[in-house]
Parts: sequence; structure tokens; C-alpha cells
Amino acid sequence: MATYSGVGRTNTFQVKDVAKLTAALEFTGVEILEREDKGVTLFADPCGDGDWSIWVFDTEDEDDEGRYLYIPDLIAEHLMPGETVVFEHIGFEKLRYLIGYSTAVFSDGRQVTVNLCDVYPAAAAAFGIDAETITAAAC
Repeated sequence: MATYSGVGRTNTFQVKDVAKLTAALEFTGVEILEREDKGVTLFADPCGDGDWSIWVFDTEDEDDEGRYLYIPDLIAEHLMPGETVVFEHIGFEKLRYLIGYSTAVFSDGRQVTVNLCDVYPAAAAAFGIDAETITAAAC
């Protein structure tokens, strides 16, 4: 069985308070690179699969089933007004398939996500053909 490998990073963006962002991401494995003027760049857990989602558990409750946390969902409250952060992720499993997506988050919480697989319906629409006639770039 092949192992999934992935990486993730963001653009550089401005936050209200780097210390508060660091505290919010403390148990996520996300690395924060501080830039000048409160700018930061995030890197998905390099020991994980590079995805921006994690399961969070209460370590003091052995019956805790955990909760799903999507990092882009918690970032807006930390952004400077008018700021946009773009989360990117790419991954693969032995080149049997490639995945990739980008999620942009605006400071008011709105999000836009684009996936690599969005090209299939876009190509079908642009070329006037049925999307089912385009084979997937996977085995």
C-alpha cells in the first residue's frame, strides 16, 4: 500500500496579533514563519500529510471522540481588516493520483475554494463536450 504525501503553505498575510494566532494554532502542528510588520506565512504540519484539516482531542478526557478542525475556518478572526490569506495544498499517492486545492479566506470570513479537479467541468463547458468523455488523470 502506498503512502499519501502532501504539503501545504499559505501566502504571506497580515494579522492583528501574532501571539494570539500562535496560541490558536498551538496544537495543530502548523508552523508559523513571522515576517516583518505582523506578516506571517503558515506551513501545514510537515510531519503530517500537509493538509489544513486536523482532528483535535481533549487530552484530559480519554472518552473524547475529537472534533474536526479546518484551519481556514478559524483564521478570519485573526486577519487584519481587508486581508486575504490563501491556503494551498498539493498531494499524491505514488503518482496514482494528484490532488490540489486552494482556499482563500477574507477577513470577514468569506471563503472561496478551487480544486485541481475543477478543470474537468470547466474544460467540458469551454469545449462544448460532455465531462464524462474526459478521462481522469489517475489510475
